[in-house]
Amino acid sequence: MSQLQSVEVAEMEPLEAKELFMKYSKLKAVSQETEEEVDAIVGELGCLALAITLAGSYVLTTPRLSSDIRRYLPEYHQRRQILLNQKPLKLVHQYGESILTTWETSMTAVASQTPEACPILTLLAFLHFDDIFLDLFIQSETDETREHQDAEKHKALLQSIILSAKPFDIYMVEAVFRTLQSYSLVQWKQDQNSYSMHKLVHAWTYARLDRKQRHSFAIVALQLLAHIVSSSKLDPAYKTRLIPHLMANFAIISDIYHEMGRDGEFILGTLHKI
Repeated sequence: MSQLQSVEVAEMEPLEAKELFMKYSKLKAVSQETEEEVDAIVGELGCLALAITLAGSYVLTTPRLSSDIRRYLPEYHQRRQILLNQKPLKLVHQYGESILTTWETSMTAVASQTPEACPILTLLAFLHFDDIFLDLFIQSETDETREHQDAEKHKALLQSIILSAKPFDIYMVEAVFRTLQSYSLVQWKQDQNSYSMHKLVHAWTYARLDRKQRHSFAIVALQLLAHIVSSSKLDPAYKTRLIPHLMANFAIISDIYHEMGRDGEFILGTLHKI
């Protein structure tokens, strides 16, 4: 694969996704309850064509699931990486790869082209997957001492995770997101004036981390949000945009808090500031 080649995974319309799942699962005697469960499955998979094909094929070849489709989502939540790492039985996707292999290939290319993009993508796993606006990463500076100091702390925090001698500024942030978009790891939403991640890319980005990495990035994301919230210049609309990111981060923190030892005390102190 060339360095600049994009690895894109096709997203479908909900009805198309449902029909694709039914085609590959070959479910019999479909009731309204079954249809509702299939709707939930394709929604959880984000209408991603390859993911839905893999899920349908897995159900077809697993009698335990084909006899009771309600069992699929609980198993998916427990074994997501294993299920997504399967390869399709037929060449159902232009790359013929598992989903995880496809994204790992993209990540390798991203690291080669724009090394700073990899830690930023990882950081996104600790925020919400939608409405990722650039002000999360670059705070405006003013002549006021406090705002200037806050902006400098914000940049220093992000500089600490990218491990690059290049200055962390708007030009770096734009370059990072251009690269991530070129490999279909994020998408630009014109109506929101922000980026979004597919929910499976978002979940994969988190799942590929070890425990130490999860702890480190959870704390950085929390500090990042705390810096923004503490700003005295935020208008109500801006604060509303922050809520999904805060909730997503809190959900992760609550899941791993008991593993964090002394870092847990630091987290409590940071939460108190928000």
